[in-house]
Amino acid sequence: MLNDDKIRLMNEIALFEKKERKRERPAEVFFRRDYVAKHMLQSFFAWTLSYGLLLGVVMLYILERILNTFTDKKLRDMIRLDFSVVSDVNYYNGIVFNGFIRGIPDCVISGGQYDRLMQKMKRRSGAIGFGVYMDRLERLLEETPEYDIEILLLYDETARITQLNDVIRGLTHEGHTVVAQRKIPDKLKFQRLMRLTDGEVTEIEADA
Repeated sequence: MLNDDKIRLMNEIALFEKKERKRERPAEVFFRRDYVAKHMLQSFFAWTLSYGLLLGVVMLYILERILNTFTDKKLRDMIRLDFSVVSDVNYYNGIVFNGFIRGIPDCVISGGQYDRLMQKMKRRSGAIGFGVYMDRLERLLEETPEYDIEILLLYDETARITQLNDVIRGLTHEGHTVVAQRKIPDKLKFQRLMRLTDGEVTEIEADA
C-alpha cells in the first residue's frame, strides 16, 4: 500500500537522477574518449613493434643468405656486421659495406645496393657496386718507419718531475721524438736508450 511519504520520496529520487544525469553525461563521454584513445595508442605501438620485429627477422634472413655465400671459413671470419654503418650516397637502398686492409686505418672500398636507382633508369634488375679509394691504397707504398720513437728515456722514482720535464723539453727542441718510461715497454722499437739518474742523462745504447 502506497502512502504520501513514499510517493514524495520516489519523485525526489527521480528528479535527482534526471538532474545528475545531465551533469554526468559530459564526463561519461570524456571517459569513453579516453578509453578509445588509450586502446588506439596501444594498438598502434603493438603493430609498430610487430612490424619492427618482422622487418628484423627478414633482415637477419637476408644477412644470413649473404654470409652463406662465403663458403671459405677464413673469408667469413673477416666479415664484421656493423648496423651503425651508413653512407652519404642517397641512392643506396639496401645493404652498404666498407672494405679494409691491414696497414690502412680508413676503408679502401665503399659500396652498397642500389636497386631503386635501376628502377629510375627503367631497368628491372638488381644492382650492387663499390668504389676503390686509390689514394688510400697508395699508403701501402709508403716506407714503414724502422723505429717507433727515436729516444726512450728511462727514469726511476728518485727523479723529480721538473728535471724530467726539462730533459724531455731539451731533447724535443733538438728535433727528437722522446718517450719517458720507468722500464722498457714490450714491442716498442726505439733508436736510442737513455737513462736519467741524479739529474744527469746518460746514453745506454743506440740502435736497439
